[in-house]
Amino acid sequence: MFWRVSWQVGRPDGKDEELGLKVLDEPGPHQSDPTVLNLQLRSESKEANLQPVAVTSVDQADSNPRKISNWIMSINDLHKNEPPPSVTYSKQMPEIENLMQVRDVISCLLLRNWILRQYKHI
Repeated sequence: MFWRVSWQVGRPDGKDEELGLKVLDEPGPHQSDPTVLNLQLRSESKEANLQPVAVTSVDQADSNPRKISNWIMSINDLHKNEPPPSVTYSKQMPEIENLMQVRDVISCLLLRNWILRQYKHI
C-alpha cells in the first residue's frame, strides 16, 4: 500500500483554497514567448556580463507571418518599456540652485569677451 502525503501551505487569511475546485488552474491560451520573457528579465537586470541568448527560429516562416508579426510587436513593446539609461557620476554633482545663482557682472563680461574671441573667426 502506497501513502501519498502532500503538504501545502495554507492561505495567509485562513480561508480554504479553492484553486482547482472552483477556479480552473491551467495555463492561459496566450502564453509568453520564452525568448521574449528572457529578454524582458535581462532588461530589468542590473548585471553587466550576461550570457548570450539563444533566439528560437520560426519553422516555415513564409507560411507563419502571424508568428513573425507577434515577435516584432513583442520586441517593439520590450524596447518601449525599457527604462531610460542611467548615469552614475564618480563625484557629487553641484546642486541646481548653486548653478542657477546670478554671477557677478565682471565674471559675465569676462566670459562673454572670451567667447567672442574664441568664435571671432566664424
